[in-house]
Amino acid sequence: MTKETMHTNLTHGRPPVDLLPDFAKLIDKNDPSAYLEALSRQGLDWLFQFQLPLLSAHVAVLQQPFFSAEFSSLPIRVQILTTSIQGPEISLSDLENFYQLAIIENDDRAACACTGLAIQAIIDSGREFHRFSLWTERCDQMLEHAASAPLACTFILLFQCWAEFLGAGNLDRAYRLSQRAYRLSQQAKSPSLIILHSAMVAHLYYWQADLATLEIILTDVAPLLNSPGLSPLSLLQFQSSAALLKTLQGHPLAGKTMFLKLFSHPMFTRAGTGTWLQIQGNYLYTIATLGDQEEAKRIGKAMLEKSVPKYNHYAQSYLHFNLAIVELLCGQPHKALRHAVESRTFGELCGSENVARMSALIIGQALMELGREDAALDHFNTWLPAWKEARYYIIAALGCVEVGYLHLRRGEIEDARLSLAKAKTLVPKNERIPTLYRSHDYALALEQRLDSTDSVHCCDSADPPVVITTFGIFSVTLQGGKTLTNQNWHGAKAQELLKAIIALGGNNIPVERLSSMLWPDADGDRAMNSFKVTLSRVRDTLAKEDKSLRQILEVRQKRITLSRSLCLVDAFAFESQLERAISPTRIPRTLQVALNLYEGNFLEFSSEIWIIQTRDRLLDKFINATASLCDFFLQEGNAQATIPLLTRALVFDPLNETLYTQLMQTHLNLGNRAQALAIYGKASAILRQELDIGPGSGLTALYQQIRGSDTL
Repeated sequence: MTKETMHTNLTHGRPPVDLLPDFAKLIDKNDPSAYLEALSRQGLDWLFQFQLPLLSAHVAVLQQPFFSAEFSSLPIRVQILTTSIQGPEISLSDLENFYQLAIIENDDRAACACTGLAIQAIIDSGREFHRFSLWTERCDQMLEHAASAPLACTFILLFQCWAEFLGAGNLDRAYRLSQRAYRLSQQAKSPSLIILHSAMVAHLYYWQADLATLEIILTDVAPLLNSPGLSPLSLLQFQSSAALLKTLQGHPLAGKTMFLKLFSHPMFTRAGTGTWLQIQGNYLYTIATLGDQEEAKRIGKAMLEKSVPKYNHYAQSYLHFNLAIVELLCGQPHKALRHAVESRTFGELCGSENVARMSALIIGQALMELGREDAALDHFNTWLPAWKEARYYIIAALGCVEVGYLHLRRGEIEDARLSLAKAKTLVPKNERIPTLYRSHDYALALEQRLDSTDSVHCCDSADPPVVITTFGIFSVTLQGGKTLTNQNWHGAKAQELLKAIIALGGNNIPVERLSSMLWPDADGDRAMNSFKVTLSRVRDTLAKEDKSLRQILEVRQKRITLSRSLCLVDAFAFESQLERAISPTRIPRTLQVALNLYEGNFLEFSSEIWIIQTRDRLLDKFINATASLCDFFLQEGNAQATIPLLTRALVFDPLNETLYTQLMQTHLNLGNRAQALAIYGKASAILRQELDIGPGSGLTALYQQIRGSDTL
C-alpha cells in the first residue's frame, strides 16, 4: 500500500478531529517512535469502542514527513489500525496475515481486532456470508484467551451477534451472545459499547415483537447518550432504534420527528452504505405507517441515487426490499412484487436467511394487492411455520393478520377470527400487534370488522337503507322501496363496479385492482379516472337525495369498503349464517336459515371471471352446508328430511354426481327403489346432454346394486 493510497483512505469523507494533547506533544517533539508506541497502546481501545473519527485523525498523522517508515515496517497494531478505517476496501487476506502474526506474538487484543474487522469486512462486502464461519469460530477461541480484556471481547461479540443475525438469522444464538456482550460491556464501562449493544439487542426484540422489553433496554441506557467521546455510530444506531420503537408503539408522527432529528447529525451523511440503508429503511417503515406516499417516493429516489455496488448482494437485497415497500405504499403491487423477488434473489446470493424472511412478507402482501388471493394464502401458509420456528414473531403475527384479511375477503369469518387469534398469541399478552408496511391500525381494523360481522351480516338485522340481492337475479332495493334490476339500471359500468366490489368480498379492496379489472385496456391514469367517475355514479344511484348514504362506499388509503351498516347483501348474510353454525347446538336452525337465503347461484347471468370464481365458491359452501344439515338429520334418524334438501341442491348444481348418489341412497334406504332408479335416469340424461358423458362409477355401482336386488 502506498502512502498516497493510505492518505486517501484515511481522510476521505471524514471530519477533522483534533489530536489528543499527549499525541500532539509527541508531534511537536518530532518523536515518531513514541507516537507509534502510544498509538499501538491506545488505538485499539478507540477501535473497540467504534471511535473511528478519533482513530482516523491519529492514523492520518502517519502521512507527515517525519514518519518515513514504510507500511510493512510499522508495528502490527498500527498496521491493523490503519487497515481498520479503509471501509469496504478492507482486505480479508491482509487481516488473515495480521491475525496469524498477532497469534505468533501472543497479542490477543490485536487478534480480537482482526477477528471483528474480518466479520465487518464480510458484512461490508455483502457477499458469501458462509465466510462468517471461520471467523466466528475464531471469536469463540479468542473469547477464551482474551477473557481479561472486556473491551476486546465485547467488540468481537457484537460482530459475532451481527453475523448470526444477518447470515443464518439465528436469533437464539445471537441473543445468547448478546447477553455475554452485555456483561462484558458493563465491565468495560464503555458508554459507546453499552449503547451500541442496546441498539443491537433492540433488533432481536424487534423481530420477536417484544416491544415492552425493547423499550426498557433503550430507556435504561438513555442517560449515557451525553457521555463525552461517545461513538457517532452508537448514537445513530440508538436514535434509529428509539424512533422505530416509537412508531411500533403506535406513534408514527413522534417517530418521524425523531428520525428527522437523526438525519441532521453531521455523521449521518458520512455513514457507511449498510448503516445508511438500514436507518433509511427504518424511517421508511414509519412513513409507510403514516401512509405518506410523497415522502416514500422521495426516500425511494434517494436510495436509487445511493451508490450501491452490484456485487454487494446484501446491500442490493436491502435496497430492493425497501423499494418494494415504496411501490407497495404507492399502489404499485406489481412493481413491489418484482422488487421483493429481486431482494430474495440477492439474499440467496449472499447467503442471508434474514433477507429471505423479510422479503417473503412483502411478496405475500404484494400478491394480496394484486388480487392473487389463492397464491397469497398459499404463500403465507408456507412461510408462517418458518417465521415462527425462527422466532421472527413480528412477521409471523402480521402474516396471520394478512391471512385473516384474506379469509375475510372470502367471507370465511371464523377462519379470519382464528387467524387473528393466532396473531395475538405471537405477541406478549395485552400488547398490540405491530404492523409492518401497513397503517398503524391495520390489525385493529381487522378485529373491529370481525366484531361487527354478526350485526352487519345477519339476515334479521334492522331494516337497512339498501338491500342487494345477488343470488339469482341481481337487484338493488333503495330507501323508499324502488328496486333496480339489470333492465332498469342506468349505466352498465356502474352496475359492473358494484358487482365486482361484492364479488371480491366488499372489504378493503384495492382500488387499483378494481380499475385494472374493469378497464384492462386503459393505462393506469385513465383507468383510475374512469374508476373515480364510475364510483361517483354508483354512489349517486344508491344514495339518491340522501347525501349521508354516499358513504355506503368508503375509500380509505386507496381501498374501498361496502358499508355493512348501510347495506344488506344476501351473499354476505348467507356466509355469516354459515359461520354461526360452528356450534353444534345451532346447526339445524342457522344452516336452514343460510340455505333459505340461497335462492339462486351468485349473479348467475354475469360471465366475468371474478364473478364466476365467487359463484363457484359460494355454490361449494351451499353444497357443503346442505351435506352438513343432511348429516345432522341422519344422525337424528330423520332420513326423510334430507330428500327436499338434496333435491333443492340439485336445482342449483344439476351436474353434481355426489348429490345424485346421496339422494338415490336415501330413497333406497327408505325402500323407494323405483324413485332411486328414476333419479339415476334423470342424472344420466342431464350428464349426457350437458357434458356428453355417462354417469360415473359411484352412480353406476349404486344403480347396478339396485337392479341386482330387483332381479333377486
